Amino acid sequence: MLDSVFERFSYRKILNGEQLLHSEWNRRLGVFSLAGIGGITALCTLLFIILPHVLATGSEAPPIPPVCLAMFMHFLIAKQLSAIARILPRNCLLYELAYASHSEFLAFILGWSQLVDGIAFMALTGHALSDHLRLLFDSVYKEHVWSITTISTMEVDPITIGALVFAGILMCCSLRVLATVVVVFLISSLFTVTSTTVVAVLHNLNALRINPTSNPYKFLEMAHEMHWLILSVLSIEVYSHVSEETEQPRKTLPLTFTTLSKVSTVLILIAAMAYFPFTQRVKFHEGLLLPSVFSSIGVYSARYLLSVGATCALAGGVLVTVLPVSRIMCAMSRDRLLPFATVNVSKLQGKGGSPRCAVIISSLLGAAATLLPRVWIYWLLPISICTRILGQSLLVFQFCFSPDAVGLTKTATKYNRLRASRSPTTHDNHLSVADDGYSAITSDEEDEDEVDNEIITHLCEVTTRQNNDWSSVLDAAAETGYQNYQTEAHNCFQSSCGDQQLNRVDIEESRPNCHIYETEFQNSPFHCHSYDGQAPEPFACPEKGQRKAIRYLTYYICGCMLIAVAYKTLRESTHFIPIMAVIVIIGSAIALFILLILTHRLRSFGEEHLIHMPTNLPIISMLLIFFSTQLLFTFNLIQFAFLVIMILVGTFMYLISVCQKV
Repeated sequence: MLDSVFERFSYRKILNGEQLLHSEWNRRLGVFSLAGIGGITALCTLLFIILPHVLATGSEAPPIPPVCLAMFMHFLIAKQLSAIARILPRNCLLYELAYASHSEFLAFILGWSQLVDGIAFMALTGHALSDHLRLLFDSVYKEHVWSITTISTMEVDPITIGALVFAGILMCCSLRVLATVVVVFLISSLFTVTSTTVVAVLHNLNALRINPTSNPYKFLEMAHEMHWLILSVLSIEVYSHVSEETEQPRKTLPLTFTTLSKVSTVLILIAAMAYFPFTQRVKFHEGLLLPSVFSSIGVYSARYLLSVGATCALAGGVLVTVLPVSRIMCAMSRDRLLPFATVNVSKLQGKGGSPRCAVIISSLLGAAATLLPRVWIYWLLPISICTRILGQSLLVFQFCFSPDAVGLTKTATKYNRLRASRSPTTHDNHLSVADDGYSAITSDEEDEDEVDNEIITHLCEVTTRQNNDWSSVLDAAAETGYQNYQTEAHNCFQSSCGDQQLNRVDIEESRPNCHIYETEFQNSPFHCHSYDGQAPEPFACPEKGQRKAIRYLTYYICGCMLIAVAYKTLRESTHFIPIMAVIVIIGSAIALFILLILTHRLRSFGEEHLIHMPTNLPIISMLLIFFSTQLLFTFNLIQFAFLVIMILVGTFMYLISVCQKV
C-alpha cells in the first residue's frame, strides 16, 4: 500500500507528439479574441486593482523603480511561458510541464496553487466591481441595495456574489461569446480610460509638478508596492490555460505572451505617472478608488467617465477570471488528482466544448470566497504567486538541461483544416465531428475515391513544400494503394492519437472522421534556426551535463539566499554598518555573476530534441530565481503561515486522491 502511494508521488505523464496534437476542445480563439481577453484582464488588474493599492503605500516618491522591476519580471515570465507553449500545446502549461518532466506531486502542488489563486482573484475582482458600481450609483445603493462591508469580519455583498454566478452562467456558452462580450467591454473602457488619463496628465503637468528633490525611496515601501505589482502575473497566466482552445497555439500564444507583457508595461507606467501627483492632494488608502481622485480637483465628469470605464473593465475581468479556474479544475479532474471530482467535471458539453460543470463549480467557489475577509486575500495572493514563480523557474531550468525529450520534436506535425462540402444526408450523422472543429472529411459512399484522391493530393502538396522529390513517392503510393500514408491519417475519434496507427481497412471504414497532419518546417518564422556547425557541441554524456547544470543552480540558489539574508541584516542595522554583511553581499554578487556566465556556456539539451527552446532560457530562469528569492524575504510571518496552510491542505487533498486510485 505505502509502496504504491510513494510510487505515485514520482509518477510522470507521458506526452509524445501525437498525444499533444489530439484534443477534444474546440479551437475557437484567434488572435483578436486573445487580444480582447488579455487586454481586458490587464486593464482591470493594473489600473483598478493594483494601482490604487500601490499609491496607498504612502511613498512620497513616484513608484517608477518598483514598476520597472515588476514589469521586467513580467517580461521574463512571458518568455518562459512562451517557450513552454511552443513545446506543450495543452491547457494549463505549468501543470502539464511539471507532470511530464518532474512528478505528479509537484504538478498537483502547482495546479493547486493556481486553483486557489484563481479563486481568490475571482473574489478580489468581484469586490472591485462591486465597489466601482457602488461609486457609480452611490445614491441608488444607499437607498435600495442591502450590503454589509467590513474588512476585519465576514463580507456579504450580494452584487459580488451575483456577478460571479452570472459570469459562470455566461461562461457555459462558447468562448466566442466570451470574446465578443469582452471586446465590447474593452472598447468601451479604453475610450473612457484614455480620455480621463489625458485629463489627469494635463492637469498634473500644470498644477501638480513633482519636485525632483523628493525624499529617497524606502525599501519597505518599494517591497509593499512589489507585493501588489506581482499580481499582474495573473493577467498573463490566463493565456497559459487556453492552448487547446486556440487556433495554431504554438504560433499564436508566444506572440500574445510577449505582446501583453509589453502593453502592460506601457499601461502601468503611463498610469503611474498620470495619477501619482494626486497623492499630494488626496490621502490614498485601501478603500479609495481611482475615479475618486478627480473629486479633489472638481472634475466630476472625469470621475463619472472613469467610473463607467472601470465598471466595464471589471465586468469583463470577472468573466475572464472564471476561465483559468475552470480549466485547471478540468485538467486535474481529467487526471484524477482532485479527490471529490467526478467524470462530469472534466466532461466537455455543448457546441463550444465548454466544461460546464467545472465552470459552475468555479463560479460558486469564487462566490464563496467573497465571504472571506479581503485582508486574507491580500496576504495570500502575493506570496503564493512569488513562490509559484520560483517553482516555475526551477522547473524550466531543470527542463532545459534534461536529456529526456518532453514535448514536441522538430519533426512534429500539426492539425490542418481541410474543409469539404457536406451533404444533407451525412450532416446529422457526423454533427459531433463538425462541432469539434478539427479537419473532418465527409462524403457520400459513391464519392469515396474522390475523398481518397483529396487526401493524397493534400498530403502531396504538404510534403512537396519541404522536398520536391516527393512526387515519385506519390506515384509509388498510388500503385500500392496509398499504404505509405497510413501513418498520416487515422481515426482519433475511436482511438487515441497515441495508439498504434490504423490499417487501410480501418481507414476505409472510418473515412468521415479522418484527421490530416502536416509537418512543420524548419523555415517557419517561429522555429529555431538550425545549427551551422559553429555552435558548441553537446556533452558526450548528457547526464554529466545535467549534473553540472544542477550543481551550478544549487550554488546560485545559495548565493541568492545569502544576499537576501545579508541585505536584511544590513537593512535592520540602524546604528552601525555590519561589515560582514557588506562583504557577503559583494562576494555573493560576484559569485552569482560567474555562475551566470558558466551556465550560459553550457549547452541546453532542450535545443537538441525540442523545437522552440531559446538559448537564453536558463539565464532567464536564473534571473527570476534571484528576484523571487529576494522578494520572498520581504513577506511577514502571517503570509508565510497562509502559504504553509495552503500547501498542507493541497497535500492532504493529493493523499486522498492517491488513496482512492490505489
